[in-house]
Formats: sequence, C-alpha cells, structure tokens
Amino acid sequence: MNVDKPRYLGLYPIFSNNKFPLINQTKRKSSFRTLPIDDEIATHLRAVQSRQEELKQDQPNDYVDEGYIFTRPDGRLVDVDYPSAHFKRLIKKIGLPTIRFHDLRHSAGTYLLYLGFSVAEIQEWLGHSDIKTTQNIYTLIWMENGRCWIR
Repeated sequence: MNVDKPRYLGLYPIFSNNKFPLINQTKRKSSFRTLPIDDEIATHLRAVQSRQEELKQDQPNDYVDEGYIFTRPDGRLVDVDYPSAHFKRLIKKIGLPTIRFHDLRHSAGTYLLYLGFSVAEIQEWLGHSDIKTTQNIYTLIWMENGRCWIR
C-alpha cells in the first residue's frame, strides 16, 4: 500500500432504478460499473444515509462529507483493508471455516450461475475485463438436478 496515497472504499449514494455506481480506486477504467440492487438493499442503504444525516447534524464542524455511504461515524472513509480484516475476525469468532473475504466474490459468481445467469452477465457483474477469465473460473461449475457441482 502506498502510504502517500491511501486506498479507500466508498459508495456514492446515487440511486436510480435501484442501481448505484461502485466507486473506488480501481485497477482499470472498466472496473467502474453500475450494480443492480434489490429493494431490501436499497432500503438499508437509504437508512444508512438517514443515519449519516443525523451524524452530520450532531457534528456540524467535524463531519467529513464527501458523499460516500460506507464511512466511519465522522464521515471519513473506511480503509479498503478493513472489510477483509473484520471478516477474518468475524468468521473466527463464530466458528466458520477460514475463507478470505475475496472468496465471497467467487461464491457470488457461483450463485449467479446457479440462478441461471449467463457467463456474460456474470462477467459484467464481477467486472472481469475478459470473458475468458469468467469462463475459466465458472465453467468448472455446472448444474445437475438443481445442484451445483464442481469438476
């Protein structure tokens, strides 16, 4: 990590037809994309926004408002490594097998395949720049009798 330019993770609170853009410092331009969200997630994110408005009013001189959703209580951005570190502690605490936070991405891709999404749709969702990357990962998984199998 470059200490002169820390990496941060945040989401702008822009909602349009239950979609919002994923904003962070990405590896490539194509990594910037709009992701669909369901009504439950949209409702939760709006609740987070409302809570932030309360925090802004409680800390008018100290709240850092850069328009992001995932922030600390004072509005500063959450360090990009925080979710992984917190996830690791959480799964250990509740006794689940050790997996990396990034592995949830593969679980999501597998679940999308299970739900019947095409490889091209999964590529777009996961942000792979080349469909071959998606095919190489997810063609090892196939459906049989309503169950996912891995070759």
